[in-house]
Amino acid sequence: FTSRMCGACQMIRGKYVGMKNFLPDDVLFAVVDLELSDRAICTNALGQIAFVPAFQVYCEGDRVDYFLASHESTLKERIEKVNTELQKKKQQARSGTRQTS
Repeated sequence: FTSRMCGACQMIRGKYVGMKNFLPDDVLFAVVDLELSDRAICTNALGQIAFVPAFQVYCEGDRVDYFLASHESTLKERIEKVNTELQKKKQQARSGTRQTS
């Protein structure tokens, strides 16, 4: 989630788009500008957003991560974490096992 009035959002936006290169092709990236979107629809669909830039990650319809990041290093670290989790889930699905915590 971003806002065109947010300086940190503008700085991280280009980095965010570039992070797509670190994830599999079946991962969808989207940018929601809260100034240009219907806030009620965003809140109903994705929950309350208190700060920007904010990132939500969904896997098979379930939110698996939510974080704030205004620095490229934080964003890359979280994207790598999500990628690792997605790869584990895919491997488990192929082998027919489920992860236990």
